[in-house]
Amino acid sequence: MTMHKTDDSHRNPPEQINQAWLNSAGHTIETPESPSEFIIWQKQSLFLCKRGNLETELLLQSYIHSLKPPLAIEKVELINQLLQESEQNLFHWLLLVEASNLQSVRPLPKVYLQLIDEIRDNYLNSNK
Repeated sequence: MTMHKTDDSHRNPPEQINQAWLNSAGHTIETPESPSEFIIWQKQSLFLCKRGNLETELLLQSYIHSLKPPLAIEKVELINQLLQESEQNLFHWLLLVEASNLQSVRPLPKVYLQLIDEIRDNYLNSNK
């Protein structure tokens, strides 16, 4: 079997892509402007969906997979912001679990209400 070397000179190294898409703190993904940038944003968002609990991860991944370009800048920024929230907050917000006295959970910010509903609805409708 012969291996053919592919010409990847037209592709950016991952470090360059990551630097272009991450803010100075290295966390928030910027707004995609083209279909190829949307795919990169979607893949990076899916990576950020990986959490310590399967329930949260499944809800977030299903929603990110369901998105199609173009997305409004405000929507992308809100999703990016949500993905930076703590695992504990996301778990409680997405699954409507009440916090125990031992766990510190921030109340659901009003700015996330509609997005959290969309994420839940998407998961429920995609698994029928």
